[in-house]
Amino acid sequence: MWNQIAAGEQAAAWGQAAAQAISGGAAGSFALGVLVVAFGVAGAAKLGHPGRALAAMRGLGVPARLQRQGFAHALPVAELLLALALGLTGGAVRAAAVLCAFGALLAFTVLLALALGLTGGAVRAAAG
Repeated sequence: MWNQIAAGEQAAAWGQAAAQAISGGAAGSFALGVLVVAFGVAGAAKLGHPGRALAAMRGLGVPARLQRQGFAHALPVAELLLALALGLTGGAVRAAAVLCAFGALLAFTVLLALALGLTGGAVRAAAG
């Protein structure tokens, strides 16, 4: 039990440290603002247009099991909530939002690289 409490306190401390690092300084504030705008614009553009979102998913090669009407409706809502969490919260909530944003951007980058056929040769060249 004491280990769980200590782990929870450690996780809270890491979250606070991450949030301070993210929001600290002009560069951190600028980067955070860019993320808020990017996710806000992306969510607003898709909101109410699930057909366009589905077409974009098909074009990027998103797995067929995710090309569903429900996912197309949920994606813009999630992007808007992420923008709000990044811009209007602090502490551990903002740190969690930053991790979610990183995951979303990483997934999008991988999908884009796969759609453009950049993975095979680029990975081999980097491995050298």
